Amino acid sequence: MSIGSESRMAVMSNEPRLERRRMSRAAFDALPREVRAEYVGGVALMSPPAPHAHQYAEMRIARLIGDALPRLRVGTEMGIDLGHSLRVADVAAYATTDDDDGDEVWGRVPPVLVVEVLSRTTRSEDLIRKPREYLRGGIAHYWILDRTTPALTALTARDDEWEVVLELDAERPRGTVEVVGHGHVDVDLLALV
Repeated sequence: MSIGSESRMAVMSNEPRLERRRMSRAAFDALPREVRAEYVGGVALMSPPAPHAHQYAEMRIARLIGDALPRLRVGTEMGIDLGHSLRVADVAAYATTDDDDGDEVWGRVPPVLVVEVLSRTTRSEDLIRKPREYLRGGIAHYWILDRTTPALTALTARDDEWEVVLELDAERPRGTVEVVGHGHVDVDLLALV
């Protein structure tokens, strides 16, 4: 199948898709703030707004983490400067610091924990590319929430690799994840999706 026919199929199916545009970092920085985009290797990855169900899942998991780990600052749609790329995490939890004024868009201090809620638009980014970048960027915990299956996989960085520390699904929907140095989070998967 040619690229042109794939493009026509995406338009015909009316399904949102990730748009990739080659541009300089200066051009990326000049994009309006309303444009939801990440920057990787000279390419802007622009995605449409997430569906409401996706956003509700983001809020539920952010609330769960914030309630369980009150010393962390938790937010949704958080910009992360990984040095080699700029990524937007669905949910990110940061150790609180006195010098954080909250005005920066691309945080340079790595979050303690990042959660990505899978979507058709960004699934391969969340499962293939982001885990490597997050690990290289010094993020200690990475969770992946799949609303459709449903499933949650919690990973912890160990020896330059991700180690699965918890897997939840419809058969086993409850478990506890340790966020090293910050406490534990009791997860009920079905309450998140």
